[in-house]
Amino acid sequence: MRVPEQAVETPLPLLGAKKQVFESSSPRLFADYSRKVEMVSIGWRKMALLCCLLLCDVARTSAGSKRHLPNSAIKPGSPIAVKTNDPGVQRAARFGVYRYNNSSNDIFLFREFRINKAMRQVVRGVKYKIDVDICRTVCSKRIHPEPDLDRCDFQRKKTLRQTFRCYFEVWITPWLHQVEVPVSLCQ
Repeated sequence: MRVPEQAVETPLPLLGAKKQVFESSSPRLFADYSRKVEMVSIGWRKMALLCCLLLCDVARTSAGSKRHLPNSAIKPGSPIAVKTNDPGVQRAARFGVYRYNNSSNDIFLFREFRINKAMRQVVRGVKYKIDVDICRTVCSKRIHPEPDLDRCDFQRKKTLRQTFRCYFEVWITPWLHQVEVPVSLCQ
């Protein structure tokens, strides 16, 4: 079968091929090509619809609604509750107690009695926000070197027993080997 000259000379774009080029050559060739063009055009329509729906959903979620990431209950960088028996929390509470002992005029050292609540926040290091009860111990501040607080028992005499409720913010920057206690409030 001979292909007409008109079909050879005319370049065929993928979409929008003219019927007359193929009609003159072969009905079967025309049917195959028109099915392919139809499938491609349907595929492009579906793809365009999917992209449109996706863009509408992105615009809807980012404009005004304050949703978090899926499977996430917190925002990055915000304080999160931590168990009070966490080693990092206990270490931070001890730093808070050291700060209190260094700033108080009491002749006895204090030690953490109970950690009531703790929160951790990752901000250029780790910041702990701790609500803790501290109690007076039997160890005196005059003892040098300063005694290990874990070996100091709490006061047994009623007249010397004293408990404070404290709030400490302890900021630990491990790569600088630095610990700061910017907030130390006790009542």
